[in-house]
Amino acid sequence: MASARLRIYLTGTVCLEYGRMVLDERQLPARQGPLVLAYLICERLRPITRDELGNAIWSDTLPPAWEGALSALVSKLRHPLQRLGLAATAVSISGRSGRYQMQLPPDMWVDLEAAAQALDEAEGTRRAGSIARAWGAANVAVTIARRPFLPGEEGLWVELQAAKLREILVRGLDCLE
Repeated sequence: MASARLRIYLTGTVCLEYGRMVLDERQLPARQGPLVLAYLICERLRPITRDELGNAIWSDTLPPAWEGALSALVSKLRHPLQRLGLAATAVSISGRSGRYQMQLPPDMWVDLEAAAQALDEAEGTRRAGSIARAWGAANVAVTIARRPFLPGEEGLWVELQAAKLREILVRGLDCLE
């Protein structure tokens, strides 16, 4: 039997799956919990400053005492992540020197990234002349890209991610023709 792999869904409903454990947005803190988690996952390759994360969450109107609210949000996110059953070092949010960074296993799967990879595969296979082989990868890209990114959320970062998803959808649909 294959070992479990962390699967992260940021389109539709924010959800993390590991084996039989599921963590969805209903188990995340406050309205901003899924947004904070999504931002940290998408930007996991670099440390994020408090200011950057605050602006991503609250757009152009930071609430009073936003730094304390942000710290509380990140702290409250750590507990549900631990319930997934992965080692504490495999999935965690580190916070040092006013910066946050998401730690994830190297073999995890993220739907946004899978859609982009599937689109690249579909377009490359199609350019190589194998339209029939391109269909499967294009279908994966289109299926993921049809789901909304953080529905109900606003802000520049959310809009940029949604625009990338729309681009994948359009290009994926072109590969299906």
